[in-house]
Formats: sequence, structure tokens, C-alpha cells
Amino acid sequence: MKRKILSLVMMGVLTLSVVSSTQVQAADKKAPTLSTSSKKVKVKKSFTLKLKKNQAKKIVKTTWKVSNKKVALSKKKKMSVRVTGKTAGTSKITATVIYKSASVRKKKKLTCKVVVKKVEKATSTQAAVSTPTPVPEATAAVNPTATPSAVPSQNSQVTKEGQKISTTGIKNARELGGYKTTDGWTIKRGLLLRTGSLSEATGADKKILAEDYNVGYDIDFRSEEEQKDAEDPNLGNMERTSVPVELSKYFYLNDTQEEDDNCYAKMLKDKEVLSAFSKFFRIVVDNRGNQAILWHGVKGEDRTGLAAAMLLSVLNVDQDTILEDYELSGAFNGNKMNRIKLEKAICYMEQQSGSVTNFVQAKMNLTWNEISSIRMFYREREASSLVDAAEWIDKLDGVSADTEQIVVVRGVGGTNADVGFYERGGDHKWREIFTTYGYIGRSGFQTDKREGDGGTPKGLYRFTHAFGIKEDPGCVGLPYKQVTDDDYWCGISGSEYYNQPIKKSEIPSVKVDGEDVVVDGDNSEHIIDYDPGYAYALNISWNESGEKDKGSAIFLHCFHSRMWTGGCVAIPENLVKYLLQRMDKDCAVYLDA
Repeated sequence: MKRKILSLVMMGVLTLSVVSSTQVQAADKKAPTLSTSSKKVKVKKSFTLKLKKNQAKKIVKTTWKVSNKKVALSKKKKMSVRVTGKTAGTSKITATVIYKSASVRKKKKLTCKVVVKKVEKATSTQAAVSTPTPVPEATAAVNPTATPSAVPSQNSQVTKEGQKISTTGIKNARELGGYKTTDGWTIKRGLLLRTGSLSEATGADKKILAEDYNVGYDIDFRSEEEQKDAEDPNLGNMERTSVPVELSKYFYLNDTQEEDDNCYAKMLKDKEVLSAFSKFFRIVVDNRGNQAILWHGVKGEDRTGLAAAMLLSVLNVDQDTILEDYELSGAFNGNKMNRIKLEKAICYMEQQSGSVTNFVQAKMNLTWNEISSIRMFYREREASSLVDAAEWIDKLDGVSADTEQIVVVRGVGGTNADVGFYERGGDHKWREIFTTYGYIGRSGFQTDKREGDGGTPKGLYRFTHAFGIKEDPGCVGLPYKQVTDDDYWCGISGSEYYNQPIKKSEIPSVKVDGEDVVVDGDNSEHIIDYDPGYAYALNISWNESGEKDKGSAIFLHCFHSRMWTGGCVAIPENLVKYLLQRMDKDCAVYLDA
């Protein structure tokens, strides 16, 4: 354990230290307390702060509050809260506990000081210390003052020949297709094009764009003056959208002609610029991969390059590739690109939101389902990376010859997973209906699943309940229930209703060890509160018997605001809806194939 903590310190990342306040030492020795041990975790990674019951007869209620936004609290329960470091600084967590001691109802405030701090980078003598496994982007550590870290490219995948579009009048014409992502996908060819000005496009260039690439959208980032001086040509059915960004306002230091390395970061603080990029991303979302999208400036370097960098980040392309793609403009235009400008912009976005993707989601007014749809429609699996389903599904433990449908969730690292839906054909061979990417529990797959551990249980299961906040989409395999404010999923371990759906109007409290425990959002899942995650959902048959502390509420549900779950499996909303409309009642689900 000491070696693990030491390696975290020497990584040069932000860490989170937790030191309990001296206030937890109560005069009443029977009073509950908070843990007194310190804890260090990477920023953006979570840990559980627990309440110790001590000799208190019963904890009636615990209210958790935090003094500022340096940390975030989630999964608030009577005996614990999930704490996530957000930005550098100090915060205070307050737990107001109502408890019973000797049949007397008492109240106590406990506090915990939380320090999110930066640790110095490792020196050369520290290089031998082993490093922890990288965490997914949404929970990755961020040092806002340093050059942004990246998942290193195995070998550079950025080449002029590999990306170019063979135009003569349009400069710096290339595409993003072919780049591989960190979660094992590839950007589709021919859909995402970045270029310089189109004003000098030749007849042959126009034909290439219209016929070879089926370009449906021309997004012009040039200023109004630049567009007036050199108008884009009419390219048939291509829809032109003007989103002017006045680059000269940010490009130079004061009144000099010296480039400002912070110019992109300054652009991202301007509401008008953010509005322009929001329109760009809205077209990307709404197009759904049906036609090619082309965006450009004058030379296709700065505004075009920044848009490309943000889009590549959303698509989960590694940062080395993003920077190399940016620098490729130099090879096309015959000049040297200043990558520091993009590095500083990435650092700014990470500092503001934790990651570039989080920044885009928040500032471009996108939902997480829209972020997911971008990944779905502009990426694909290479045929060589998909194993023939017929070769391996029948070999999975527990899959019988009678199994006609199965959802297979395969972990691919961290909280990322491939999720596939398969059916047997008339020849009794398996056929893939769809494969998508998804997320699993923050602790990955677990062989010994316990309540609150954040893990997704391994094994072969089936679906037992279909439900959701939205109306019945036409569910055919299981009865569908549209939930109301009255619906909860009981998470009270030790009760007869543990891991079952209940109505609070009918079951306002449950018995645990002979005492009544009131059902609430702290000890059970108030389903209607989990929008959009539970827009549609299927319960997985884990712990059907309700064995104490073995875990509850393991669902297959829709994407929500995080790139991990508390133990469930999450995939895009439209595919959960599709499953409900197609799967039969005996559909199996295999976790960690």
C-alpha cells in the first residue's frame, strides 16, 4: 500500500488528501464519528467517506454538505458519501447526523477537511517507481499548470498521404477518418473533412467534394470580412453555415505582431466564439453520420484546427494524435505550426471542466447522449477486431443450445466495454444485431460483488424487469413499467425487500434487525431522479434472493453524465430502447466475456 501511494505522489498529478476534523472527537462516546484516516487519490477519482456508528443504537438520518465546489458529493447515504476531487484547493464536508442513543434522539455535526493539492513531478531518481493503471478520461487526473498528459500513440498514425483529399485549388484539404481511438474504435472514412478556404476550388475539386465525399455541410469559420473578400462557391446541394470567428482579436500580443501562445485559450473564453463552435457541434450531432461535414477557415490551421482537436477528443482519440493532426497543417501549407497554442487551450479546457470532452459537453450545450451519438455515428469497428460470434458465444459458461438471444458485455479496459446484441438465425448460428461501446462500474468487473463497491458482477444472467422514466417504447419481452415519483429500488441490505422494486406509498419503511428503516433516496434508488440514465432500463438478475450486502440495482440503462456507473452497464439510449422492442423474455446477458 505504501508503494502504491508513493507512486501516486511521484506521478506529478493532483491528489486528494482527506484529514478528519478534530470535531469528530465527541464528548458522547456513543456518538457516531467519521473515519480519522487520511486518504490520497487522484483528482477526478472518487473515494467513499464513511460514518462510524460506534455505540449509537441507530442512525436515523445523515445530511451531507460541502462548503464549495472544490469537491463534489454523490451517492449520499446514511453511512457513507462518495467524494470526488474537482479543482485544487480546500473544502469542508459536513455530516449532520441524527441518531438514537439510549432511546434518546440526538443530533451531531461532524466535519472533514478535504484538500485537493498538486504534488511535484517525479525526479529522474524516482523513475523506477511503478505507476498505477490509467483511469478513464472522465475521471482522469488533471494538472492545469502543466503540458497536458496523453495516452501515447503506439506509432504515429498521422501522415499527409493517409489523410489528404486530392484537391488542387483547396489548400490543406484532409479528413479525420482512419484515426484509431483509445477505446479500440476507428473514425469512419469520408465523413469529417477539414480544409482551407473553398474560394479557389476548381471544377474538379467541387466534383470530388460532391461526388466522392457526398459533402452535405460547409461550415465557414472565417470572419465576415474574410468571407466577403473571398466567398465560398456554390457546391450543389451542400448546405452552407457561416459561423464567423474574428481570429485577429486573439492572435497577437497587445499591438505587436508577435503570436500569443494563449490565443486559443482566450478564444474559448469568448461567448461569441463558443457560440460558433456550438453551432459546429450541433451540425455534427444532427447529421448523425449521414453526409460528410466540411469545416474551414482561410488556411485551415487555427479555427479549423481547434474545432478538429475538440471533435477528436470527443471521439476518444489520444492527445498525441490530436497534436500531430494539428501540426500536419504545416506539412500541407509549408510552414511550422506552434503546437503550444493548442496545448495551452487543452490545459485551459481541462482546468475548467476536467477534460476536453466535459468542456465541449458543458460549453457547447450538448447532452451526454449527444456526445455518445457522435461516437456512435462517426466511429466503427474494424472487421479484423471483431471475433466471429459463432466461434465464441456457445463457449461461454452457461450458454445453452436453447439460448436464442444474448447481450454480451466485454470489458476493454478501465470502465470501457464493448456491448453486443446477438441472435441465433434459422441455421442456429449466432448473428450480430449490433455492437456498441458502453460503460461499466467505476471499479470494473468484480467476482465478489458487494453493496456499494462500484463493481459490475461477472457471470451469465437474464433480464427480470423492464422499466423507465419514459413511456413504454413497445416492449415485447417483458412487461414495461413507466415509473412515477412513488417508485424506488430498495437498497436496504438485510430487509425482506432488498434488491426489489417497491412503491413508497405501500412500503414506507422496512424492518432491519427488528427496527424500522424509512425508505428514502439515501438508502434506495428513487428511480425517477436518475434522468436520463433511467429513461429506459432493464434489471439484470444479480442477487435475486436479496442476500445481505451482496449488491442491488444492477441495471442495463442509458448513458448519463459520467463515463462509468455504480455497477450497472450503460449504453446509448436509442439502443436500450431498441433492445426493449426486440428482445424476448429469455434473452441472456453475459458480463465480462
